[in-house]
Amino acid sequence: MSLICPDYATAEDIAAHLANPRVFMLRQSDVPGLDLYFTVTALDLANVDPGAPHWQLGVGFAEVTWPNGGYVPVAVWTYADLAAAYPDYNAVATAFVDYLAVLEHRPTP
Repeated sequence: MSLICPDYATAEDIAAHLANPRVFMLRQSDVPGLDLYFTVTALDLANVDPGAPHWQLGVGFAEVTWPNGGYVPVAVWTYADLAAAYPDYNAVATAFVDYLAVLEHRPTP
């Protein structure tokens, strides 16, 4: 599959995630039953057009069956961790730009 990214940094970020040895899911929300579970077999990054900032990330993959076992989150960051690290809501509001940043554990530098 090919992913067209708006810039090199985005393509590199996606490639870094896909390089992890995990089973990924490609969600097809328009047609029920067309979801795809896969492992990545190859990654290839190329500039789509030298005059444009777009980058293409080629993803070689092997389809796999529905993974068995429990869900293992990529980032182990829980509300218990948040409560231990930040004493109150004001500390959280100061440390993070928005709720997505809290969820992804990306404090403001």
